[in-house]
Amino acid sequence: MEDATVYRHWTDAELELLADRSLAAADVAAATGRTEMAVRAARSRRGICRTRWTADELGRLRDYVASPKQIAAETGHSLSAVYAKRSEMGLPSPAAIRMAAREAAAATAGRAASVQIGLRP
Repeated sequence: MEDATVYRHWTDAELELLADRSLAAADVAAATGRTEMAVRAARSRRGICRTRWTADELGRLRDYVASPKQIAAETGHSLSAVYAKRSEMGLPSPAAIRMAAREAAAATAGRAASVQIGLRP
């Protein structure tokens, strides 16, 4: 007969880590020897959510070199939270930036073509 997984109560030190909203679930899991799912479940049961964004994370949102998926993975926030926070900050979506760049390139190419054939813009 196999031993069933035994529930291990959270120690005071582990609860301190659990309550630290600046730590991602993966970091708490590594420090406590628990699974990431156990950390998320314990936080959920206790009403501890990681909704606060640090200054570094907010700066990362303004970095359009990284994709939203990369930012979500690096910060521990969900992908939908990344999009929502960017929107809340008034930042354009990566798709809007790509579209604006294409339109600018097309406008520049159009002006260059009209100059080549002798038309005035």
